[in-house]
Amino acid sequence: MRCFASGIAGFLVAGLLAAIAIPSYGNYTSRATLSEAMAAIAPLRDKVAESLAKTSRNSSDSGFASVPRELVPNVNYLKVMPDGTIVFRSAKHGQLIVYEPEVRGSTVIWKCIGAPAKDVPPTCR
Repeated sequence: MRCFASGIAGFLVAGLLAAIAIPSYGNYTSRATLSEAMAAIAPLRDKVAESLAKTSRNSSDSGFASVPRELVPNVNYLKVMPDGTIVFRSAKHGQLIVYEPEVRGSTVIWKCIGAPAKDVPPTCR
């Protein structure tokens, strides 16, 4: 009987660990995929910032209206608005990120907004 009880206890501990570890791993992979996509967007953000710093934010001809999505891995939607706002959606888990530029003189400050809040970096919440 003692061997049977220790076997059940071991099975319960393993089940409990799996119940905690599997969702945690899913959250980890979700955030990692989004971080990779955000890193891939960084050069595009730099180009938009450079363009905005040279021109007026209100210019309707920024030249960024069409950006091939294939150039950015882990992104299934990518759009650069005429005002320089960058909107993209992560391919694997579907997180939505919006980078909104604010031009201050010759520098550009980026505001990051994202959803769902549990999956995006703290700077985008």
